[in-house]
Amino acid sequence: MIMGWIGKNNLEDVIRKGFEFFVFDPERLEQAVEIARYINIPAKIHLEVETGMNRSGLNKREFIKALNFINENKSSVIVSGLCSHLAGAESIANHVRVIQQIKSFDAYKIEIKKHNIEPEYYHLACSAATMSYPGSRQNLVRIGIMQYGFWSSKEVFLRYTARKKDFIDPLERVIGLKSEIMSIKEIKKGKFISYGTTYLAQNDMKTAIVPIGYSKGYSRSFSNRGRILIKGQLCYVIGLVNMNMIIADVSYIADLKIGDEVVLIGSQNDLTISVDSFSEISQQINYEILSRLPNDIPRIIIK
Repeated sequence: MIMGWIGKNNLEDVIRKGFEFFVFDPERLEQAVEIARYINIPAKIHLEVETGMNRSGLNKREFIKALNFINENKSSVIVSGLCSHLAGAESIANHVRVIQQIKSFDAYKIEIKKHNIEPEYYHLACSAATMSYPGSRQNLVRIGIMQYGFWSSKEVFLRYTARKKDFIDPLERVIGLKSEIMSIKEIKKGKFISYGTTYLAQNDMKTAIVPIGYSKGYSRSFSNRGRILIKGQLCYVIGLVNMNMIIADVSYIADLKIGDEVVLIGSQNDLTISVDSFSEISQQINYEILSRLPNDIPRIIIK
C-alpha cells in the first residue's frame, strides 16, 4: 500500500503490479481510472478523506463526486479502503481535535455505504492513536514507530501505563546504533579541539575519534552536547560534529584501544542511551532522529 506520492509516469506500473495506493485528490482518481481502463486492470485504491488534518485528503464535496465517479467506472476501480490521518494523537493538547476527526471519519463511513461502496479496510489510527484512542482503530491500524519498539511520545506512554496496574514498558526497542574507536589522541591543555574554537581543553586530556558524523545521521546539533558509551562509561562528545567523525573525551577511561565498541543508541553494561535522550539535547523528535539514519549504514540483525 503506497500512501504517498506516485508520479503519473509510474501510476501504470503501480496498477499493473497490483499495488494499492491512496487517492487524495480528484485528479489522481481520474488518472487512475483512465490508466486502468486503458490496460484493462482495475486500480486498487484507498480513498483518503479530510477530517481535520488539513494536509492531504478529499473534502466532503470532492468525496461525494469521487463516489459517483467510482460508481460510473466500477470495472476500472476497486475501493480497498477508506482512510484519514489524525493530527497529533501523541499529545493531549490535540484531544478535542482528534475526537472531532474520529466523528468526522464516522460520517464519511456512513456516506460511502449510502453509495453502496463497501471497502475491505477502514483505517485512521497511527501508533499513538492505537494506544490512546481505541475507538480510532477501525479494522486496520497503521503502526509506524511502534513497530520498532518506540513510543510516539512520553504522553502516550504515560496515558497507557496509567490504565495498567504495573508500569512495565510493553515495547521492546529493536534498534541500536554502534560504532568503534578509530583513533586515540593525547591533547595538551589550552588546545582547541575539532573545527573552529567551540571547545578548548581545560586540562591535558585523552580523546577518542569515532567514525560517524552528520552524514550518517549524527546531527551537528549534538556538537559539545552528545553522549556515547565506551567501556560501559558515559563519554561526552566534544567539539563540532564533523561530516564523518565525532570526538569524545575519554580522559578517565583506562585500557582503551582502537576497535573498542562505541554505543550511540542502546545499552552497554548497565547504562543506556535512548533515542529520547537525543531529543532532549537537540529538540529533534525520535521520528526525525530514526528516519535520518542513512540506508548505507550496515544493518546487523540479532535474533
